[in-house]
Amino acid sequence: MMLTAVLMLALAAPPAAAPLPAQAQQIQVDPLDSEYRKLMEEAQKAAGEFAEKKKADAKTPRWETGFWDRFQALADKGHGPSLRWLALNAQYKFEGKELITSKKLELYGRLIEKFGSSDWSDQIVAAVGREKKYFGMQELDKLLVQLKTTSKNRDAQAAALEALTTVLTGTSAGEPERKRADEYKQELVKDYQGTRTVDRINAPEFKKKNLAVGMPVPDFTAKDVEGAEFKLSDYKGKVVLLDFWGFW
Repeated sequence: MMLTAVLMLALAAPPAAAPLPAQAQQIQVDPLDSEYRKLMEEAQKAAGEFAEKKKADAKTPRWETGFWDRFQALADKGHGPSLRWLALNAQYKFEGKELITSKKLELYGRLIEKFGSSDWSDQIVAAVGREKKYFGMQELDKLLVQLKTTSKNRDAQAAALEALTTVLTGTSAGEPERKRADEYKQELVKDYQGTRTVDRINAPEFKKKNLAVGMPVPDFTAKDVEGAEFKLSDYKGKVVLLDFWGFW
């Protein structure tokens, strides 16, 4: 579903010439990403075909097993998202909950060690959070703490802290775990302002205080399609069209 919200506004200030955006910076792209995208397209097609075949035959083999070696090859070349795919789908390669859990822990450990500071490392937190069928509180705690303490990505650190506050207040948590959860919550609010996680937590209050009709528009920084950074305030005094969109 595409959600489009269009807002036209005139910022109240004397007209002033907007400075030109900074020169576009070279964006680093992993050369293996194109291979990964093509493989994911094939995987999605295979998943659709599997769903149709399963309607006629419940014993239809899982599609993931036929893709394991190809994702493994990309992961062996150092491609992080492919390693994440392996971790998420290890249950279709190995048998027995104990072995599956062991392999998943190994794969997530490698993922955090090698890619815990990447620009997409907060996605590792989301992946780990999906493993509650195989990981109990102890395993989740270990992986999230590893990511939080080793990552240099503040968004990943903040996401790990938020996840820990949930994990450590579950039904199997004791008083020591709940105390740690409270400490992590305080650390998150105190030290991680400006991260995506805290911005999301603060969004309802921010909206109430700053986004009412007739109020000045909050300034923000973004990048254009060429990678050049700009600020909304660069265009102060001009009519600006903001188009917010996304796919879910």
